Parts: sequence; C-alpha cells; structure tokens
Amino acid sequence: MILLKSKTLSNYYGNTPNEYELKFIHYNIDVAEESKEEYQNIEKDIIEINNYDPELLIIYFSDINNLSKILINTNIINRFKDRTYLRIRNLKEYENYKNIDNINNITLIIELKDLKNFEDINENFLIQIDRINELPMSKLKKLSEKFNIKGVLVGQIAYLSKKASDLFEQMSRMYKISPKNQIQLEKNNKITNDIYDVLTYENILNKMNNIVNSLIFDNKIEGFYKIFNYIANNVIYDTAVGNTTVINNQNLINPLFFKKGVCEGFSKLLQQMLSLIGIESIIVSSEQNKENGGHLWNQVYINKIWYNADVTTASYAIHNNKKINTCLVKDEEFPYINSSAFAHKCKKTYKNSSKI
Repeated sequence: MILLKSKTLSNYYGNTPNEYELKFIHYNIDVAEESKEEYQNIEKDIIEINNYDPELLIIYFSDINNLSKILINTNIINRFKDRTYLRIRNLKEYENYKNIDNINNITLIIELKDLKNFEDINENFLIQIDRINELPMSKLKKLSEKFNIKGVLVGQIAYLSKKASDLFEQMSRMYKISPKNQIQLEKNNKITNDIYDVLTYENILNKMNNIVNSLIFDNKIEGFYKIFNYIANNVIYDTAVGNTTVINNQNLINPLFFKKGVCEGFSKLLQQMLSLIGIESIIVSSEQNKENGGHLWNQVYINKIWYNADVTTASYAIHNNKKINTCLVKDEEFPYINSSAFAHKCKKTYKNSSKI
C-alpha cells in the first residue's frame, strides 16, 4: 500500500490508492498547489508509484502550463521523459511546447480531428481516437504518408459519452465559453493503457474486421447480438494477478487475440467492435466492490433507446452454466448501480434481451 503525500495526486487517487488504481489508471497531472513542499511531494509520489510497478508508469499532461511547472520545479520529466505524454490541440500550444527549454522525447498526443491544425509538424506523435471506426486502414496509411505517426491512443476520454462532448461544444458556441473550459474538462481525463504502435493497431483493426465480416446479420440489432454473443462465448474472465502482462487484460490485446480479459477489456472490445457496424456505445462504471477496481460495462444506443449490456457477466454466466441476463436491460433489472457522471438512464429492456 502506498501513502501519497502530494495534494496533486491525492486529489485523483485518494491518499491510499489500491493496486488497481496504481497500475491501470493514470490521471492528468494538474498541479494543486504552488509550493516547494508540494513539488517535492509530487516527485516523491511519482517515484514511489514507479517503484511499485516500473513497467506501468504513465505521466500525462493535458495542459502545457502544468508540464512547464513540473519541468521547472522537479526532475520528474527528465527522469521519466520516455513515459511522459502531452496533449496538444493547435499550433499555438505546439509553439509553446517548442519554446520550452531542455525538453525532448516527450510523446505528443493529437486528436484525429485536430490533425488539420498540424500540416507541417515534424514530430513523432500519437493519434488519439475514441472509436476505431474513425481510423480505418486506408485513412491510417494516408496519414502515415504525411505525418510521423508513432502509434494510436484509443479512447483517451474513457468514460465520457459523445453526447456529453457534443453538448459541451454546443454550450461553448452559444455562451462563448472560453476554450480553457475544454482543458478543464480534459483535466479529468484518464489516460489508459490503450496505446498501440502502428503495427499493433493495424493487427487489431484487421482482426476485428475479420471477426465482424465472418458474422452474418441483416441489420444492426442482429449485428449487436452476433458481436455480443461472439465475445461472451469466446472470451473468458482472467483472474491472473501478480503478472505484468495482466495489463493487456485491461485493453484490447488479450480479449481480442488471446480470448481472456477482465471487465475493462471486455467492455472496450464490445465498444470498438460495435463501432464497426455503426452502433454507438459508451463504457460506464460502478464503484461496487471498489477495492477490486469496481466494475465496467457498456451502454448501447439501439433504435434511439439506451440499454445496459454487460458482456463480462454474460461470459461468466455462459462458462459457469448460470442464468444471468445482462444483455439490453434497464437499470432496475441490472445487478450493478451506475456511478458514471455521464451515463444514460436505461428505462427499458429490449423485447428479446435474453437472446444469448
């Protein structure tokens, strides 16, 4: 157990984060207090987190001002520069980054929609997307001819729905909200372990397309059931602990290629495969059993109605001869209580919800 000393990291993790949070959840570094003691404590905390599991540390900034503060007041970035990430949105932010002295080897993250702002950039960077259908192979190859793409970050805003993002943009236009509010929103982001080099991303995309193309269906609802059933029947819950490769249970690697994962991996796989057939979904969470990391599942949007869809529990039921229906059900019939701020109210159960 680690006892965090800085307000900056304690604001995110709490004073005594559990193993799950330390290994798999990486928040934006948003300096909480301007004091020598706070910077010293931030540095001590990050070093201790790194010592806890040296292979999993990620240091992420959505605001270049916080990066500058950390660079000036600590030795963190010089020590962990190969694991430091900065999100930039426009040329002004990029120019500010280039004007910082003694900084190099930080990985830049640029959202796909913002690439139009960086026509002449000559940097290795990650493309950030929410859904893999946004970046098919043809588009990736075309962009790779123009930019130095190091890899792809899938789903940086892990549990923020598209509806919430669209609403924020609409409010910004109507009420002239400062762009800083967008940065403020992004400071609550989690950067997960869904960073893939280009070759791995291509393998993921090819594998998913092959699976979806092998399933026969005539419409989206049939397509949903085919994909949900494929995952529930072919992927099993992995209880492995104490092995650093367990990190791939949290992303797309193990569920897709090795047929095992945990709820985060199950949910991400369902979300991304559904995107290939045009079904919108988000990942939501419950803090029940928080000491074990809580639980994650999907909410899917079908025929203009939101439903809960928990493929992890469906897999457990199938492989243990249980009868548990968590496919397209309303909140009242669902076994977990939702604690996600941007989750939707699921008021109906689909008429054929037990079709698994």
